[in-house]
Amino acid sequence: MQYTDAEGKVEVWSGSIQPHDVWLIKGGFRFEVCFNRYYQPIRKGGVVLVKFVADIAKKAELCPIGVVNWQNGKFIIPDGKIYNDAMLKHVGKHRRQWKFELKARYFNPTVRTRQQIENDNPGGIVQGTWLELVKYWYSGQSKKYADNGREARAMLSHLHTNGSTSFANSRDEFEMEHGREPGGYEFFDRTHKTKDGVYPENTNT
Repeated sequence: MQYTDAEGKVEVWSGSIQPHDVWLIKGGFRFEVCFNRYYQPIRKGGVVLVKFVADIAKKAELCPIGVVNWQNGKFIIPDGKIYNDAMLKHVGKHRRQWKFELKARYFNPTVRTRQQIENDNPGGIVQGTWLELVKYWYSGQSKKYADNGREARAMLSHLHTNGSTSFANSRDEFEMEHGREPGGYEFFDRTHKTKDGVYPENTNT
């Protein structure tokens, strides 16, 4: 993975890079990130960036929702509003996932009272923000969205086997291996078959 120091010198970084590593690196280093034609971050730089975004999306005091210029941060991405918008979408996605995880862990109204849930404030979340989130979970709109989500998950018939690898990186790997974009059936097989070349049980093909 390539990175650039404060003087513009390009170097290669090997080994694992975690979100806390990005925060600790000094000297004006910035990691270079590649995007595919769908404006999705790919390859190792993209993986590091997405993990970093997922980490800061869980920190209300750090999440840069109002910041649209990533060039001055820890990463180098192409110029253009469309790339900034793509990364802000990643922030929103991970914030929604974080809220889902919090609800699954703390919102259990069948066994605890509302006040007990409100008093069980997770670390790192401002009390006022937590109370607003609990209030929303008890609202009719939240219950409607939850019911729709359960129905959608029950109808899921395509079980992918991509693990932690994003579809964007799987597509990029195929193009690097074959020199062309994968066809629809080829890409489905690549992301939905096991290493043994078979589909998981209950996959509707």
